[in-house]
Amino acid sequence: MIDRIVLAKDAAAAARAAAVHIAEHLRRAVAERGEASWVLAGGSTPLPLYRSIAAEESVPWRQVTLWFGDERFVPPDDPHSNYRSAREALLGGLPERPVAVHPMVLPKEAQSPDGAFSVQRYEDLLRRWNRPFDVTLLGLGADGHTASLFPGALPPEDHHLVAQAEAPAAPRARITLTLEALRRSRGIVFLVTGEGKAPALRRVLAARPEAPDCPPAARVWPASGPMSGSVSGVRRWFVDLPALVGA
Repeated sequence: MIDRIVLAKDAAAAARAAAVHIAEHLRRAVAERGEASWVLAGGSTPLPLYRSIAAEESVPWRQVTLWFGDERFVPPDDPHSNYRSAREALLGGLPERPVAVHPMVLPKEAQSPDGAFSVQRYEDLLRRWNRPFDVTLLGLGADGHTASLFPGALPPEDHHLVAQAEAPAAPRARITLTLEALRRSRGIVFLVTGEGKAPALRRVLAARPEAPDCPPAARVWPASGPMSGSVSGVRRWFVDLPALVGA
């Protein structure tokens, strides 16, 4: 596995560089296979990237399918919803509608007591879709988590693609792609900004994936095989200077 780091002077520059890379990845996928897929990240860090890539008119959005890496178990119009954030920062600015957008939680599902139905529906969707993602965007938590895969609480590696998760802070109930699903990507892109992420970034880059204390983010890489389609094993990191050097 190889880590390639693109260093930017600040968060805005890191987001722009990541947007350019992902846009090129999507264009190339469409040129090669007639379609592309992108797994979106949650939280506030990717929002500048979404606004930037929405202005990339050369991306053939009508041939792009959008998935989500994780979601808070809240209605899709809730302020905490990753889908709502993506809708406002990305979808609302696109020149044309993607071929498909797959929210993790639908309005009626949010009325149920937990996310079990959403998890099963998303699992079934991915099983029917049955091909690797072209690019997966991920963030990094200060504790080393990514998506909603938290240290000490990883779902069992039992070949499921979607799982329920519990976050340390509210809203605690989450739905997340599993390591199995995240590894089914031709490209893995991390966007990491801010000096508060520097210790976690150092831990992840130095970690051995087989170690018992390996942070969840360090366990994600594009793996070779019939579902992943990847033989490069390259993770790309778009990092600002504060995240690299810390305070």
